[in-house]
Amino acid sequence: MKGLFGLLSPKSRRRGAPRVQLAPGQVWTFQDQPVPEARLVIGKVETPWPDNPDVAVSVSIVGLPKWSMENGELVGGTIGHLPFDEATLLASLDQQMEEPTQLDESFEGGYQTWRDALDKGEAGVFTIPPSEVVNMIAGVAQGDS
Repeated sequence: MKGLFGLLSPKSRRRGAPRVQLAPGQVWTFQDQPVPEARLVIGKVETPWPDNPDVAVSVSIVGLPKWSMENGELVGGTIGHLPFDEATLLASLDQQMEEPTQLDESFEGGYQTWRDALDKGEAGVFTIPPSEVVNMIAGVAQGDS
């Protein structure tokens, strides 16, 4: 997992996205989502860095298609935890949904792994849109280079 954390920006300085108040439990659609059923579920909103006001938003993405790995195993359907820069995420969200949707059951474990790495200076947040992260993960799962 450390390799994936290497793709994350330690701190984001992006500014200027429209201000929407994100909160745990909110469910959103997002730009360029791979299927209409995909939903982004907010898990945590926090300012994890000392002396830095940037906000990290941890999410689960549910309702994704399953991907066939090179060995034929099906994976996917959900991504338990992804940390995003708040401004990046806000710029990527489409519509807040009223439908009840739960965080993926692996959210807490993924969050804690990320948080432990973050506290050691080994992780950060994504500064690319959720759709790009999903496509990247799907490509890795399918063995694309």
